[in-house]
This record gives sequence, structure tokens and C-alpha cells, in this order.
Amino acid sequence: MIAKDLPYGESHRHYSHLMMIYPFYDINWDQVNNQALIERSIAHWQSKKQWLQGYSFTGAASMYAMMGRGDSALASLDVLLQKYIKANTIYAESGPVIETPLAAMASIQELCMQYWNGVLRVFPAIPHKWKDVSFTNFLTDGGNLVSAERKNGKTANIRIKSQYGGRLRLKSDIGIPEVKIQGKGTFDIRRDGTIDLKLDKGAIALINVH
Repeated sequence: MIAKDLPYGESHRHYSHLMMIYPFYDINWDQVNNQALIERSIAHWQSKKQWLQGYSFTGAASMYAMMGRGDSALASLDVLLQKYIKANTIYAESGPVIETPLAAMASIQELCMQYWNGVLRVFPAIPHKWKDVSFTNFLTDGGNLVSAERKNGKTANIRIKSQYGGRLRLKSDIGIPEVKIQGKGTFDIRRDGTIDLKLDKGAIALINVH
């Protein structure tokens, strides 16, 4: 539904009716009771293919990344690259447009890092074929600089530098983490595996496999 008594009845390239899912995350994958709704909504939008454009596949990729489905996200990005992006990396519909390549960059970054619902998520949706991945100094909410490395399909280390000081909750696939703080700060490893960090300005948290 787009609105009361107004169904999504015909194809459209944009996901304006799904913005509560992405990019606002008001309805998100942490809400177990909304997961079926999210799946149906994305599938219904993508099933009407007539007027889908490149931007439709960056949006789908970001939504799949929120769901932790890196392979589905990569498949959407592959459609974008194979069908819509030109050989010179430029994209066009009726004329040149810039938002789709920028959205694609965001989608790729969101495979590696996301921040929503108060949680920093490192490598939340890496495709299975990407065995070795790393990034350096991605900026997230709160002014934190995040770097991380993944080797042979598993997260090896994460580095978080607080530029201004503050609190942060981290989620990753490191099962038994070893946490070290350089500078002033504290941490608490919660039962669900997330890590609560409190870092003073300039402090660095190093998270490694135990």
C-alpha cells in the first residue's frame, strides 16, 4: 500500500513508499514482527519490473543489506552494473543523472558498515564470495572513525576512534571478542554479543578475535 485505499498497483522506479524501511529504518530488520512485512514489500515492488531503473536496484541492495543478505544485495548491484551503468561508469536515463552512482556507492559501503537503531554494525552483509575485505576510517554517527578487516570470510579486527567522546554499541560477527582501549574509556560485552563502548575524546577501541 502507498496510502489508505491506494495500492502499489503499477511499476515505478522509486521506492518512496518504502522509505520507512530505507533510508529511515523506522521499520527495520531488528523488529522481528516486521520482517515478513519488509520481505513482502520489497518483493512486491521489485516484482513489477516494467519501469524499474538503476536507482531501483541500489535501493533494493541497501534494503537487502539491512536484512543481512549480502548475496541478494550484490545480485541487485550486478544488475545495475550489467544493465544500466555505461562503460565509462556514467549512468543515464532520459538524460545524465548523478544520484544513482552515488546511491550505488552508499549501497556498497552499507555492505561493510551500517548505523541504525542505535547500533554500529560492522560487516553486516558481506557477500559470501567476498572472502577478504577491509575499509579504513569510515565515519559514523557520533563522529567515530571506524576501520575493519575481514579475512577468509571472518571478521579479524575492528578499530574505532572517537573524535569527540561518547557512547557506542557495536555489533559484529566476532564471537568471542578481545577488547582493548587506548586512552580513556570503558566497555561491556553484552549477552547478545554486542559491545557497549564509552570512549573519551581521542580514545581508540581495538576489537580482535580472542
